Amino acid sequence: MNINLVHNKEAASIENYENILTTEINKIAPNICTNIAIHNTLNYLTGDDLGMLIGKMRHGGTISIVSSDVMELAGALYLGHINTQQFSSFVVDNKAQYSVIDIKNFFESNGYVVESANVDNLHFNLKAKRP
Repeated sequence: MNINLVHNKEAASIENYENILTTEINKIAPNICTNIAIHNTLNYLTGDDLGMLIGKMRHGGTISIVSSDVMELAGALYLGHINTQQFSSFVVDNKAQYSVIDIKNFFESNGYVVESANVDNLHFNLKAKRP
């Protein structure tokens, strides 16, 4: 099963992935997912949600994440590269903020192998695999 984790029903689909709402993670059976995509949805998840989500992954499965990076956002705000209105557009209505370092540490501490992790402008991309 391939899952595209989304925050609302109007979110774009990914071919060969089933859209699942962030509020419905608990409805996914354990160890069933081959791939999970979390694209611009990570900030709608708490740490507990992330913990529950990784329990849905099969051995050999991968999770790919694209998300705003709170450290990059804070730096851009501080340096004047973005204004407070732009900053707010990234953080309003979110449950949590994360950096690539936070997420990399989370996956590694849970036994996942981080295959790639990089920051691009105000966002990060990360791919982790469950051994």
